[in-house]
Amino acid sequence: SGIVLQNENSSFRDITLNGNITTSSVGAIDYIVTGKLKNKMADVDVVCDNVSVMFYKNFSKIHGRGFTFRKGAVGKGTGVVCEINTDDIVFGGSHSGDTPEGGLRHYVFSESRIDDVSGVFSVVGSGAAKDHVHGIQITGNQIKSCSNLIRSTDCTIRRVVLAKNVAFGLKTIALVPKIDGLVDMGNQWANEWRAITPSQSESSRLAWGYACSSYVRNALVCGSQFSDLFYSLFMIGKDTYLSAANPMSSYNINVVDNTFLNFGVTTALRSSVIDNETELTAVSIEKNFLQGNTAHVKNWINGLPDKSDSIIIKNNVNRAGFIQQQLSFTPKLYIGSIEKSVTGSQSYYSVDDNYIDVTMYLYFPKTLLDGSSGVLSFSLPTNSYQFENSAISSAFSGSGVVESASGFTNRPTYVSVNRTTMRLELKSSSGTDISTSDVSASTSGCVLYIKYRAKVRAV
Repeated sequence: SGIVLQNENSSFRDITLNGNITTSSVGAIDYIVTGKLKNKMADVDVVCDNVSVMFYKNFSKIHGRGFTFRKGAVGKGTGVVCEINTDDIVFGGSHSGDTPEGGLRHYVFSESRIDDVSGVFSVVGSGAAKDHVHGIQITGNQIKSCSNLIRSTDCTIRRVVLAKNVAFGLKTIALVPKIDGLVDMGNQWANEWRAITPSQSESSRLAWGYACSSYVRNALVCGSQFSDLFYSLFMIGKDTYLSAANPMSSYNINVVDNTFLNFGVTTALRSSVIDNETELTAVSIEKNFLQGNTAHVKNWINGLPDKSDSIIIKNNVNRAGFIQQQLSFTPKLYIGSIEKSVTGSQSYYSVDDNYIDVTMYLYFPKTLLDGSSGVLSFSLPTNSYQFENSAISSAFSGSGVVESASGFTNRPTYVSVNRTTMRLELKSSSGTDISTSDVSASTSGCVLYIKYRAKVRAV
């Protein structure tokens, strides 16, 4: 049964704890160390200083809070270094730090070497604190061959710090349903160090950074380097190897000042910074350097729902085949109040501070107008913002220019954003509305290139 610790504040120092004395097989016991107090209170607090662990299934299982492993080494482990078990724990509740919401915290793995292990931390169980595991910290480690650093099938991890790690042989950094509070800073993440063309096999690449079947909230990835990233930095709201998709709203995700080398693959996969099936709010992808195969077109964000807002993508150095640093949308054409679909469109928008900037490349055949007459206008790119009025008029939110137009007898020259009707109105040089009567009878279709800016605020 291994070593069972039933008292608080146990320490291991300057010792080797192997699961097996030979290299031919992994140890027979499930856990070398189990920390579980007799009274089931949460204060376990196990400290390992300069400890070496080899040939094991799992090194430790902690029923409660407090695990520190520093300046040691782990290797040849088929399980994890520390299993955080949320079952069979009694919380005193005398203060906020001893409740299910605040009582499971302080899990540190630092300044150590990892060589050929399955994982560092796992969170298991169905106890009251399973969605309130705080303070996993993995810092300053040298990592070779590790499937994932953190994993869970049905728990939430909060306030996670990963910093100054150098890793290769990594498949996924974290494989969990939910993350709320993540700092990834100053790390080197890779599957293999490669000076040649990267492998097209997922098994030889860093598949994802963070694979979360439900949501990611309050995340900062800054100053880290990712090599041979196969799919995406974040996969959110989709099935993972451990848990089924349960998409919930994600927000405040910031990817800033990072380096991505050999990003994506040459086959037609959904490589992206964020691969998403959730509502997204307040996302910033800025000042990153991205290098990869430019022949394979990549999206900054895949699967962006209409209900997402405050998405900023700018000032990135793109050498990896990403599309332009704006979000795409498909506008609707209105003939009076009649709505028509515009299939020949490449339209993009970005939101920065209190303004939305929109670029539209449009084509619609003249046959689309058959049987209808009236003023021509277009839908606005998103319903996630309130278009503000201006000093000019309570209905006026912004304007722009028609850079080029063909197929018209009365050429549109500028556009006006009407916040009352939520329409982009086409105007002639004299200020009159453009209507079906201004379309040339001899044209086969109309082409427009439009740029405009409007004042907005998030709903």
